Amino acid sequence: MLKSSPAVSAKKILLLILLSIFVIEALLMLVFHVIGLKCSPAIILFDALFLVVFLIPFLYFLVYKPLVDSNRELQAALNEIKTLKGVIPICGYCKKIRDDKEVWHQLEDYLIENSEAVFSHGICPDCYEEQIAEVKKMKQQPPKQTDL
Repeated sequence: MLKSSPAVSAKKILLLILLSIFVIEALLMLVFHVIGLKCSPAIILFDALFLVVFLIPFLYFLVYKPLVDSNRELQAALNEIKTLKGVIPICGYCKKIRDDKEVWHQLEDYLIENSEAVFSHGICPDCYEEQIAEVKKMKQQPPKQTDL
């Protein structure tokens, strides 16, 4: 299914409104004929054209232009969104990331620079257990003697 932009939708709405004016005028002409009012088709056609000439600017500024302006603003906002795509070279050991200039960066620095990501640091359960084991190991070792 093809997605239509707001500008295309605005054009469709405008054309639909103009077409409905002509349909309403045609129905009025039919009603006038059925109830016996004498009204020439030329007058009703002139009336329809008159309405269209005055409604086009009104509809343009009320319907079409705001939709086009909002579409432009949304497109500008969409262009500002940073996304990471493709293959990102990352070191298998230290997890640094290489940029296009062959410079290695910390993972957090790279993502902050190239996306809208914000980091909050924590510690996962595996690393927590590992760090607790390191602390216990350090507490069990006798302090090193320093020569003064």
